[in-house]
Amino acid sequence: MVTAACSLLVAACAGAAAAPAGLFLSPTGSDAAPCTRAAPCASLDRAYRLAKPGQVVELAAGVYPAQGLGSAPKPSAAHVVFQPAPGATVSFAGRLALDGTTHVTLSGLTLARTGPTDRSLFVASCTSDITLEGLTGETFFIEEGTSQLTFKGGSWGGYAAPGEQDSAIGTSGAYGPENSCGGQPAAPAHDIVLDGVTFHDVFWGVPASGWGGSHPDCFEVNGYVDGLTIRNSHFLRCASTFMQINGDQGDITNVTFENNVYSQLGDDTWYGIQITSGGKPGKCGNIVFRHNTYLPANPQATTWPNGPIRTDCETVPGTAPVQIVQNLFARSPPDNECARYLAGPYLTGWKENVFADGACGSSSRGVPFGYELGPSGLRAGAPGAAVVQRLFALAAKGSKPAIVAKTLARAHAAAPPRGRWTAGLVRTILADPVYAGGVYGAPGANPALVARASWRAAQKTIASK
Repeated sequence: MVTAACSLLVAACAGAAAAPAGLFLSPTGSDAAPCTRAAPCASLDRAYRLAKPGQVVELAAGVYPAQGLGSAPKPSAAHVVFQPAPGATVSFAGRLALDGTTHVTLSGLTLARTGPTDRSLFVASCTSDITLEGLTGETFFIEEGTSQLTFKGGSWGGYAAPGEQDSAIGTSGAYGPENSCGGQPAAPAHDIVLDGVTFHDVFWGVPASGWGGSHPDCFEVNGYVDGLTIRNSHFLRCASTFMQINGDQGDITNVTFENNVYSQLGDDTWYGIQITSGGKPGKCGNIVFRHNTYLPANPQATTWPNGPIRTDCETVPGTAPVQIVQNLFARSPPDNECARYLAGPYLTGWKENVFADGACGSSSRGVPFGYELGPSGLRAGAPGAAVVQRLFALAAKGSKPAIVAKTLARAHAAAPPRGRWTAGLVRTILADPVYAGGVYGAPGANPALVARASWRAAQKTIASK
């Protein structure tokens, strides 16, 4: 009967067979133990070497010493999963290091506050296929040769001791890679994804005189990287810059920053983000910065208030220049800086961005009529918002632009600055997709002023003869 049942439920039986019993760790365990619930191990590495692909390792509550995970051959790519036992809070007193580790997920761990001479997490060369889910720590460092590394959620920051360095992707040598993988020089770090990560509170509120040699950026990419995505993430309360992207250690290629929010930048800074090759050995290629909300909220900065972003990175031959597309900015780069970025040798593509102050590149615009800039993005701005909504309501019912313009003029409705109600102006507003939402900045930064159904109905009205 059991055989018959399994023949009808092959998938269920196979799934049950493929889920080995868990392994267990404890701060008071022993690596001479078999990692059972009754006799737990002490280290992640011991459990990793014993674990079968797909096996879960539960960590009992408590504080663990510094840990290292090395390499261990596995017959399949199913992840060994390390996670706190149900209801347990797990933290570490020292560095967590991954060195040649493969096919592992680390979930829900609080890493050490390591101080100026160390990192909370160190990912050494030749490490691959790693998922870091909901990890919390001060800083991490990722070396060359690392691949298929994914951060899901989690937060990094909260440090201000003189000399502390930032979370970064870099190399084993000061000016380039020195390590090898499989007997060959290590490739650039690639297929690195940070999704929903928070970088926060880096030397926040500490004057530059107290940095002690640090250059407190929330995150750095120092070069020799080919394949990085940072999306749906938040950078806040960064004393110097949100992100420093520079070619100190080699070229930086195939990088995408999208749907991120950058808020609260310190006063002792020039630029909030730097994508630069100035004086560096490495260049940039296929770097795209799109649909981000960039609101530094430091209008009192002594250098450039609301620190603009810098994009003077020379292009790697055979790749595209840096592209800055459909973002929401508190301000543009200063005119002379913008002109420098757009010109050779950089040829940065600044396109279709909204600037609350200034302009840069093609199709840039100010805050659209009917909106105003709030602390987290655009929001409905009275009285213009009500006028836009009325305008679309009339058009959605079939009123032609000339009729709408006359109706608004007779009602003395507020018009855009230096504008008056004409059929052309009405047509321009009706055709603008910004009012249906979601065009600029990270999700939620450009909310809809009108329902999509009304916007589509208006398009039919202006298209009809």
